[in-house]
Amino acid sequence: MNNREYDAVVIGLGPAGSTAVRLLSEKGLRVLGVDRVQFPRWKPCGGGLSARAVPLLPSGWESVPHVVTTGVEVTMGLGLSQKVDMEAPIAYQFHRDQLDWFLFEEGGRHGADIRCGISVEDLSYSAGGVFSLSVNGESLRTRALFAADGVTSQVKRSLFGSPREEKRIPAGARAENREKKGWPSSELLGNACFPDDDRYVLIDIGNVPGGYGWSFPKAGDRKALGVAGFLGPLSSPVRVLRDFLKSLRGMGQDPEDGSVSTWIIPSWQYVREHGEIPGLFLLGDAGGLVDPFLGEGIYYAILSGTRATEAFLQTDTPEEASDLYADWVKKELFKDFAQASRLAAVIYRFPGVYFKLVKKYPQLLSLFAQIMMGMHDYRSFSRSAGVKLLRIPFRKILPTQRPGRRFF
Repeated sequence: MNNREYDAVVIGLGPAGSTAVRLLSEKGLRVLGVDRVQFPRWKPCGGGLSARAVPLLPSGWESVPHVVTTGVEVTMGLGLSQKVDMEAPIAYQFHRDQLDWFLFEEGGRHGADIRCGISVEDLSYSAGGVFSLSVNGESLRTRALFAADGVTSQVKRSLFGSPREEKRIPAGARAENREKKGWPSSELLGNACFPDDDRYVLIDIGNVPGGYGWSFPKAGDRKALGVAGFLGPLSSPVRVLRDFLKSLRGMGQDPEDGSVSTWIIPSWQYVREHGEIPGLFLLGDAGGLVDPFLGEGIYYAILSGTRATEAFLQTDTPEEASDLYADWVKKELFKDFAQASRLAAVIYRFPGVYFKLVKKYPQLLSLFAQIMMGMHDYRSFSRSAGVKLLRIPFRKILPTQRPGRRFF
């Protein structure tokens, strides 16, 4: 059939897209879900899902193999560490191929038209408020398009063209400019022999310039090890990762070599397209929705898929829904991300000072754990009494701070 119409089309079926497909099709809407790869598929990612995401998950998620973490261990150099155990789940550690497969299957249980291994072609938007696209030679139409196709979103390239920053710079500078849109991160996945209790996630702030290294426990006696830069692109992610592994070995741990992958962490500060096209919803990485301090993206992917579909179901038109969703992203998420970015700018720039404070005041770690548990967001965290401990030393070492301006 040519010109088949759908109530909604979802492009990209990771956690964000699968969530949107599930919630829309549960209401009996005609939904098309498209992904360029076949599921199940491997995904480079640390695989940590904060406990605040649990209320957004479909029932049965407990059956997916995972490890429950209740504490955080922060390290700074060889042998220097500080732990806090909340004695309640702060995060759930999954293998991404298994978690994504579960969410994908749940998304297709209610009659949605699911097509995988196919790329979308000829995507366009007309002034009449209709998205036209071609999938495997078939012409399709919809008034609501949910873009959940990642940081290199094909939907955004088709509808908005090249990133607008690139249009204003010489061709020779484009590669460098693209790097600035997100920070490369790399992960090593392999068997590891760690004496540490799997209740803890390990975060190292002594080996990665402008970011951190991590060790997340996984089901099956495995660990996900990785590094991420947040203040700027890591000049050599793989080299930084190897240095992190050397420090683990120096602490008596023995990670084995495994596969290494690098990927881009999108930056919310470069995403300007929310609300620019009526009926378009940018979800997850495509919308720049990744925590700029912790680096968590799965929770925000699922959250954005949930909020976008709620807006769609609560309003009369897709245009009203996309405006409502974009307003939520800008006024809630991006304002919270702005505060998280300020924390990242201070803590990752001066990790030694922060570590000394954590050693003296372990309650600072408890506050960050409470963000993952959903007890704080970054704005309420920054108003809490414990964060006052950060202000005095960091004011002294930030001489460029304008008078009267506060980081927290």
